Amino acid sequence: MFYSDFAKILTSATIDSFFGHLFNLIKSSECKKYAVLRFDGSTVADVVIQKGFHENFFMDISDLNFEQKPFNENILINFFGEEIKVELALYIYHNSSLFAAVLLNSINPLYRDFLKENADALSLRYFEILVKDKRTEVYVEYQKKIDFIKVVSNIFRNLSVNELLTAGVGLFSDVFAAQASCVIYEGKFIPIGVSQEDLQEITVDGAPLIRKITQMQSTYFIKEKIESVKYNIENIFFIFEPKYKMRVVLFNISVDFAPDVEFSQIVTSILTIALENAFAHEKMVELKVHESEMQKTAQILNMFVNKEIYVDSEIKGYGVSIPAKVAGGDFLYFVENDNEFFVCIADVCGKGYSAAVLTVVMSTFAEMQKHNDKFDILLLAKTLSGFLISKNLEGRFVTAFIGVIDKESLNIKYISLGHEPVYMISNDEINELDSNYLPIGIIDEEYEIREAALQRGDYLFLFTDGIVEYIDYDKLKSKILEIKHTKLEDFVKSLYKFCVTDEKNQKDDFTCAILKI
Repeated sequence: MFYSDFAKILTSATIDSFFGHLFNLIKSSECKKYAVLRFDGSTVADVVIQKGFHENFFMDISDLNFEQKPFNENILINFFGEEIKVELALYIYHNSSLFAAVLLNSINPLYRDFLKENADALSLRYFEILVKDKRTEVYVEYQKKIDFIKVVSNIFRNLSVNELLTAGVGLFSDVFAAQASCVIYEGKFIPIGVSQEDLQEITVDGAPLIRKITQMQSTYFIKEKIESVKYNIENIFFIFEPKYKMRVVLFNISVDFAPDVEFSQIVTSILTIALENAFAHEKMVELKVHESEMQKTAQILNMFVNKEIYVDSEIKGYGVSIPAKVAGGDFLYFVENDNEFFVCIADVCGKGYSAAVLTVVMSTFAEMQKHNDKFDILLLAKTLSGFLISKNLEGRFVTAFIGVIDKESLNIKYISLGHEPVYMISNDEINELDSNYLPIGIIDEEYEIREAALQRGDYLFLFTDGIVEYIDYDKLKSKILEIKHTKLEDFVKSLYKFCVTDEKNQKDDFTCAILKI
């Protein structure tokens, strides 16, 4: 019976069934005193089951002598001045995170020894169930967002600006299940369930809502410091489109679809694209030019990635990013100011829509560099890493090389985050600027900038792992040395033709760039 109960734990499909089989196992051991505690962070969140102990355990991890090991024996817990003896404490954990603790007293020695030997197996199965549940949640959430993008691309197709305003406020209200909404654009006010006078009466952080709306310069979600005599308002979602200054306000949106920063950026970008399409359509009508159909969702996402990029200044460069599927997961970006040249190449784990969505994030962060007098790649790397880790993407990560070249000294400062090596070519010698960090989005690391010296006439070759799907590293280096003296554009196009012999069946995204110093 004991072994059967333990086997059922290891095949549990849900957290509830895991604890249910664990309870059966404890009962079959005829243990006289037991408790199963579930943790949230460092404190007890719930007493799953207990017999003979206190019904409430107001304690934290330190009280249980948790030291990141499977079990502990003969510990004393100080519970409000009372010492509670625990003969065997089993810890269900992963790394430094404690998920649950099993406290056992007066247990049969045979059962105790068996549990000690197999404690790691309990933790492993619990963690596997957590990972599976989280992946399901992430998939469902991304599917919601993808479905939203598909709906928006269809609704906003070939609308005039006036039609866009009316359709937009209705669409956002429906998708987010908002109780009321309005759009404000160039003096026009289009409401659903709210009046302009209401915007004076509602306050946010003590200020009239209308003032907040006219001053808003970003997309954001709030659910605090909202006051209204007339309405019960629990949250407000502000959507600000920066190019054309359109403002959408949604009241009491569905809490199960509360927008995060990433999705808010996508919503804002979709509004911009929608307005650009509307203006373009009006112009085409005037010129009697008809476009057969608007770009579909994947094409909208691909607008955030440069398919072809070049620069012709003190530093010359050319690069391409050609997706294998309709939506790509690679990203390539150059920008320069008077003193520095910034370059970023990145590869999102995976393909298709989910990878393309993350390239929107990369595009947003990279575009911010345009406004900097000095490129701070350390801050950029830390911000990107923190942002992706905070999203808990469960296995989704981004490799990236971020560098900045000083135009006077020609030194390059860089941070490579799990990315392919960048080849520094001087005469017929190739040196590698490699990575000593994990990709972005896995764990938080302390980054340090590396530096290398370049000379006039040197080249930098940057690429993603799609290229080595076709050609190994040694052959790639030989090919680079063969064609590096050609024009930069010819260099890249020649490499593409050499690698991708069947463009219709391209294996992976093909992204690379060559810089001549």
